[in-house]
Amino acid sequence: MAAVDDSSDSNTPKPPPEAAPEEGDKPPAAESNPPAMPEQLPRWADPIFRAGLAVGSGLFVIGIICQTFNLIAPTLSILIICSGLGIIFGAFGSTAVINYKGFVIAGVAAVSIALLLVVDWVMRESLLRLEIDGDVRGARLDLFGDTAFPGADHGQRFEFYIIGRSVAGNRDRLTLVVTPPQTEQRSQPGRTIEFECIPATAITRFIGSGRTLQWRFDADREVLIGVEGKTIRSGPCLDDEDDGPGFASLDLVGTAQAQDGDIGQLLADLESDSAAVRRAAREKLAAIGEAAVVPMMDYWASHEDSYPVRLGVSVAMTEFLRDHKGDRREIASLLTDSHLRLLAAAAGDPDRNLRIYASEFLYDLGDKRVVPIAVDLFPAASDDGRYNLLVVIRGAVPDLNAQEREALAVTLKSWQGMVGPNTQKLIATVMADLVA
Repeated sequence: MAAVDDSSDSNTPKPPPEAAPEEGDKPPAAESNPPAMPEQLPRWADPIFRAGLAVGSGLFVIGIICQTFNLIAPTLSILIICSGLGIIFGAFGSTAVINYKGFVIAGVAAVSIALLLVVDWVMRESLLRLEIDGDVRGARLDLFGDTAFPGADHGQRFEFYIIGRSVAGNRDRLTLVVTPPQTEQRSQPGRTIEFECIPATAITRFIGSGRTLQWRFDADREVLIGVEGKTIRSGPCLDDEDDGPGFASLDLVGTAQAQDGDIGQLLADLESDSAAVRRAAREKLAAIGEAAVVPMMDYWASHEDSYPVRLGVSVAMTEFLRDHKGDRREIASLLTDSHLRLLAAAAGDPDRNLRIYASEFLYDLGDKRVVPIAVDLFPAASDDGRYNLLVVIRGAVPDLNAQEREALAVTLKSWQGMVGPNTQKLIATVMADLVA
């Protein structure tokens, strides 16, 4: 008898033999290979790629220029270079997955720019130490932006500490006020030397550099010497550099008594020992405007020997007229001949600040009554004073009639042999205006 395997069941169907896969059949999904990555070459026709390349290259070039010419803080210029390179690399490296929700290229650019802004914001908190030496012994120095910067007198030098962000809101200008000791022969009682409209970049480009910025004050030349022996540009502020302060609109109805009291106190503040108080008084007088014109000029007439009054009134009048040139005839009607003579004398004064402010005011005023006054003062004025008196005369030329123009032309010809080359050129310009 043959042995039988009871575990097998002859009735159970056996699976068919496995068939070999035919050529071209796809393997099961579980055994599939990963899809091929998109092409890694840059897509030159893609506008996003080209934009990223342009922006990155621009930032890179700007950073190199700033680093080479020391236009801004070195750390910031390096950051701009790195940001530009980051955008360029991001544009090249992200083209393979550029369609992935649109975040890769935009993300690289956004991160680079955000990093630039964040580091710039942090750097504005950086401190810069400014030292001013030279002819400062016994003097007083005040540095202003929107507010006064803290400083210390060390005898032979002054030291100021400047926070980067505090400079950013100063309309790109700073003011340094030097009050020399009254014991010096060259200084007048209460005289100040003001360096206005110092560009903020003279300071901000050194913030974050880790160095002490050093300036030198030359009292004889009345200039500030900065790095590499270059003179620091300063004002007074002109229209093309600054829009001037925002003056309050005039509202004179029912406020005369209160204004009179305010103006009187502000005029007294022009002689304050504090440069900050004097500066605030000038700004407030300029903001009052027409109502303060006559009180200011009368106060000047009664304090003619006070340098702070002469300078303060000249500054306030000039800053007011800068914003109200269309009202020059109304303002001129408030001024008497004696007022104009005070202003014309200031325009020919040896003091640079006083001379510039007074001559700018009279030039913008364009009142022809000042012409004979300036002609009378011209022979006794200094070379600089004569130049500024000619500036005053030129401002009034448009209002002169034919007879007055002929008389002035004769006078100008007689001056040509007594002035320097720059003043001679200005005389030629005024004579050309007379025949225009």
